[in-house]
Amino acid sequence: MSDGKVVRVCQFYYEGVLASSDTLQMKEGYYELLYVPRFILFNHLKWMCKKIMDGEVIGDKSHRWLGYIQGELRALEMYSVNELRSHSREE
Repeated sequence: MSDGKVVRVCQFYYEGVLASSDTLQMKEGYYELLYVPRFILFNHLKWMCKKIMDGEVIGDKSHRWLGYIQGELRALEMYSVNELRSHSREE
């Protein structure tokens, strides 16, 4: 997948399912928890998308971050695996 495609997928999530969330990085203490409240996780995913869209996270790291974002969206039952796969396919 190209870096441009990673940015477009993040923008799709940023403007779509994460649109009503704030753009905030999780506080350090939340990384230790087994359960993070849904609204905090959504804020964090939106923050990650913004970093990718702004070009602050690029290359392999942006691909890893997108994988994490998609994994969390799947765990939250926002999208099926097939839907996530179709988001990531090159046009």
